Amino acid sequence: MFISMMDREYFRSLQKYSTALKTRNLLLRDPNMKTDVLDAWDEVLAENGSKIVAMRQTYSRILADFMRTLLQNLRPEMADLKILMRYTRETETKDGFRNRLKSQFNRDRTARFTSSGPHADDFDFLFDNKSLRVCGSRGQCRIVSFAMKMAELEIVNSRPSGKTVVLIDDAAADLDQRAREAFYNKIESAAQIFHASTDPDPIFNAEQAQIIIPGQRSQQYV
Repeated sequence: MFISMMDREYFRSLQKYSTALKTRNLLLRDPNMKTDVLDAWDEVLAENGSKIVAMRQTYSRILADFMRTLLQNLRPEMADLKILMRYTRETETKDGFRNRLKSQFNRDRTARFTSSGPHADDFDFLFDNKSLRVCGSRGQCRIVSFAMKMAELEIVNSRPSGKTVVLIDDAAADLDQRAREAFYNKIESAAQIFHASTDPDPIFNAEQAQIIIPGQRSQQYV
């Protein structure tokens, strides 16, 4: 979602890839499948899939760099965070992807779905070279999640036309004061902020805010 927001070419490639993947999977289930038709869709998958992999690699590196900078201030002990992209190496290039599809054809035909490609890829967040998904505490996962969102906001705002709308719920309540202060300071750069909460956080700068209380017609301005 983040890369689609940053790069229209990525979003277009993702749309084309999704259509080709759905069609190819239908062809693999068709007993009367024509190989020339399958080859045509393999070409679309290879062309757009390799672009998706390349852009994911680029943006995951950019995102990781911004996150490490943020974590240096929030949680210095976690500043060695890494984002690991788990993918099939052959899919990095169009030719390699096409060859992978051909070599996996019999397996895919039996399984009735396409086994390789960006749709099967995943990302892992590593701290101390260990997966946060497996070994991370709830607090570590929360702070990394917030660091990722703050990094995304910073990257978007660094663009000449970067204007963002930030939606916040009570999730910030799980963070300590230092992390909450950093989070609220960062989102002040957004063009507009919507904050849903049962009790406004005293750290949140509510100057000039419009407060809407459910069940009441009146709107309170601070």
